[in-house]
Amino acid sequence: MNLYKKRVISLIATAFFLPTFLMGSNMLLDPAEIYHKSFFRPECTPYRTVETLVGKINHYMEGYNGVLYGSSLSTNFETGYLLKKTGVRFFKTARDGIGAMSMDKIVRYVFEKDKTSDLAVVWWELYHQKMTNEERIKDNFSTYLFNDDISDDLPYLMSFLTMKKGIDVIRGKCVSSKIDMTAWRNDIRHQTTQSNYYQHIDDINKQIRSAQKQWADYSFQPAEVPALDEYVLPVVRSNPDRKFVFFVPPVSLAALASFKTDELNRFFTMIKRLADEGKTNPNVKVYLPVWNKDVITDGRLYRDDLHYVGSINDLMVQDIVAGKYLATPDNFEAFVQDLTDWIKHEQMRK
Repeated sequence: MNLYKKRVISLIATAFFLPTFLMGSNMLLDPAEIYHKSFFRPECTPYRTVETLVGKINHYMEGYNGVLYGSSLSTNFETGYLLKKTGVRFFKTARDGIGAMSMDKIVRYVFEKDKTSDLAVVWWELYHQKMTNEERIKDNFSTYLFNDDISDDLPYLMSFLTMKKGIDVIRGKCVSSKIDMTAWRNDIRHQTTQSNYYQHIDDINKQIRSAQKQWADYSFQPAEVPALDEYVLPVVRSNPDRKFVFFVPPVSLAALASFKTDELNRFFTMIKRLADEGKTNPNVKVYLPVWNKDVITDGRLYRDDLHYVGSINDLMVQDIVAGKYLATPDNFEAFVQDLTDWIKHEQMRK
């Protein structure tokens, strides 16, 4: 009986000690710097995940006067090039796997941490907001750390991966630097070869052919865009002193031609409504790099139907600074007509 009691006590002690040890160690090592800057190598990033983004926001926003929000379509923006062309030092939060809901979490968390409102200029990618309620909640971006409630942090504190990455920091095994914001680039999934692009386009062409029947008599009809109402406009209207630059990235014409008509209606509607917002709020502007036909029709510039080479990010910066492709009430109909004509022509080729 005594042996049995000893085993039970031992199991209880182990069950208490191991989680406590793991949580304490992970809070001390804290490889993503959620709670404090690293005691060992503050410049070291051992992995590229949501945790490291939260750490950047918590401890590395000082000295920035702009912020860039976006998905994998914006990860190739170079902050050094942005500084050179705009004079703004951008804090970049673009990450793969981000949908409208996740982007909203990041936006609000950054503004919450920006106590002095130093981040006066906001560049915000406008694309995934066209998705419907069902689609926009399916992004793979975890948001549990985007608050100051430590009770939500158990997946991080109780993770053996966190401990492993903490040890990697001590050993100097870094994938990039937290300090050098230009080091955050598109992940390996999008570093594909040209042959992979054309292989991928074969699949897209099947989607294009399936969408053709809806397009015979297409004309733009305004649609509801729930993500815009829930995740974008409230932030814009509650931050009247910040300058918002929305940009619609130049996804390929093949991607646009694969839209169903209801999706294209939402795509055009989100652009129009934000452009209309600019009528009463001079701090809101919408730019349309997707209106650049030379880019969106050139397959050599794409890694798949959505993701383009880094030089296109630089071109977007140049065009926005020059005021090109600015959406206005006067040119919106021409934009819709051009894209509709190009899409129909693309579909006729399939």
